[in-house]
Amino acid sequence: MLIIIALILCAGVIFYNAFFIPKISIPSVVYVDSDEQSQESEQEERSDVISSGSEKININTATKEELSSNLTGIGDKIAQRIIDYREENGGFSSIEDIKNVSGIGEKIFENIRNDITT
Repeated sequence: MLIIIALILCAGVIFYNAFFIPKISIPSVVYVDSDEQSQESEQEERSDVISSGSEKININTATKEELSSNLTGIGDKIAQRIIDYREENGGFSSIEDIKNVSGIGEKIFENIRNDITT
């Protein structure tokens, strides 16, 4: 008699587990070594510095925002003057021509000389 009761209870537990307990999916977790993670972030930072440092701003095609945000000493007003100058004069034939823009003197030109191209 006890064996029958035990079998019935076992069958009930098996039935309950099979049909009433929701299946839980466990997400897979990937652990990254902190040294590898910091090395990757340092490499990304270095590549950003290298790429931003090597790109020159084309003063014949750059937008006002590109000029003012990427060139030292060039704000929104002077950036607009650069755009106005190139529209009136057909662009810059050399980077030295940017000194013809009102507000750009020798000091500002020396600061941006290595950052601009035509």
